[in-house]
Amino acid sequence: MTTRQRFGHLRDAILERWLLASVVGIVALAVLMLMWSGHRAFVGWRRSAALLAERRAEEKAMLLSVALDRDMKAAQASVLARFGERRLAFRDPYELFDLVESAFSQFPYLDSMFVWRADQQAEHGRIYAFNRVGRPSRWAEGLPVSSPFPVAMLQDPAPLAPMVSTLRAHETGEQFVLDTFERGGREYQMVASLFYDQSPGQPLVGAVGFLADMHWVRQFYFRELMRQVESVIGEDGVTFSILDDHLTTVATSGKSTGSGARFERTFPLAFLDRSLLAAQSQLATTPMWTIRVESSVTSEDGLQPWGALWWLMAIAATASIVGVLLVAQSIRASAELASMKSDFVSTVTHDLKTPLALIKVVGETLEFGRYTSEDRIDEYGRLLRLEATRLSLRIDNLLAYARVTERRVWGHTNPVDLLEVVHEALHRVEPRLSGFEVDVNLVDVPPVAGDQEALLHVFDNLLDNAIKYSAGVDVKHVGIKTTTESGMAIVEITDRGIGIEQADLGRVFEKFFRGRNGRSGSGLGLAIAHKIVAAQHGSIDVASQSGRGTTVTVKLPLAATA
Repeated sequence: MTTRQRFGHLRDAILERWLLASVVGIVALAVLMLMWSGHRAFVGWRRSAALLAERRAEEKAMLLSVALDRDMKAAQASVLARFGERRLAFRDPYELFDLVESAFSQFPYLDSMFVWRADQQAEHGRIYAFNRVGRPSRWAEGLPVSSPFPVAMLQDPAPLAPMVSTLRAHETGEQFVLDTFERGGREYQMVASLFYDQSPGQPLVGAVGFLADMHWVRQFYFRELMRQVESVIGEDGVTFSILDDHLTTVATSGKSTGSGARFERTFPLAFLDRSLLAAQSQLATTPMWTIRVESSVTSEDGLQPWGALWWLMAIAATASIVGVLLVAQSIRASAELASMKSDFVSTVTHDLKTPLALIKVVGETLEFGRYTSEDRIDEYGRLLRLEATRLSLRIDNLLAYARVTERRVWGHTNPVDLLEVVHEALHRVEPRLSGFEVDVNLVDVPPVAGDQEALLHVFDNLLDNAIKYSAGVDVKHVGIKTTTESGMAIVEITDRGIGIEQADLGRVFEKFFRGRNGRSGSGLGLAIAHKIVAAQHGSIDVASQSGRGTTVTVKLPLAATA
């Protein structure tokens, strides 16, 4: 072998070893980079999962707070606030049995109801107390109570006389009163509506109210309400708790894990509208209880799978490129998910805070007397009612979104008077129709098969959109008409607002989607309406031209006739 040949073989061997060392180094570097990328992805995903758990806890706490507020004030708002002087002038107290029985069936926290009215034949007036037969009141122990009906009545019961004396001392013109008292070893919360004579001095002529047994409320009320909210949410890894003003746990939906995110929200323990508490300066003396929501990091958040995948990426060196691509894709999906939930929470928070801010400003204006005339007070009253209606619709949309998300949409198929539903929806938005041309053409249609509450929610959203997206146009017009065709009831709602771009029409039923012309809103109204109508075996279509208006057509099947 010549010197040149030896030199050639040596050169080839060195080159081969250099190439092998380079390949080994590149593979080792790729493995190290893959492990580093996997570790960063794991840490980043863990942070995203913790952030999602925190936002989940805040969202569920807000839902439970809204449910508590609506339920705790419902008896005062739907029973006491509608009990007028005409009903107070009853001839026979048994005329009130239907009202009392209906209230007892709707609101389990009502322990007793009572009516007091002045009587010329009795120095201290007459007291009529109504109790549940199946759940006797502790304050009435020892009193003769017998009734063939679910409701028993007591006339002038002695245990309630001191309470009525306290009510009669309220001659300050207050409409509602909140107070507490003890009878039979139990604490009761009393909520009453007061009626005054129209003569000078305004003496008290009557009162109607109810008692809530706070021992029963502690033991049963919050646990049952949390169970109902959980059935709507239907999400694992979330624990609800109610704590009293001493931070003692009153009710809980599960055992705290001590890990994950925690969010707390306070609420006043009062079966009365919170705005009335603030207006009558009773909020400061009302016990403040706490809602606590704990949300743990679950496998759905991706923490456990990505932890295992990190170790797999360290072992699977040959799949480095695929692994990096998967990590990048997963990180992008995580960011999109976090961004979507963040945008949703931000939008909902804005929708709730805007009417609340206006209500607060008007309330402060009225409280400090910064108005110039009685007409201005009427204007503020109309504004308060308008913003309260708008806030109620936003809350209803939020709760409906929770049901739609978990596929727990309405599906009842009872005969429903469609015209009654449409009239109720129009009545709700009537204060906002000032300045509009309203064209109502409602022909009589047979009952439809559906759920009345769900259908009312559909038309609330459709009319809200028609009004909201007509702002700023020269001619504000809202039209609604009904027809029947081929066994279907048809409702058309039209407006001459800003309309929808043709490119956006195909996506109007997507959750969170707002078109190019969209100015406000959470993007949930049409999505929820579409889900509800589909659950009722109907259809909903949208036709629109940008700058010329929109027509929404809802078709619902007629109820089967016997």
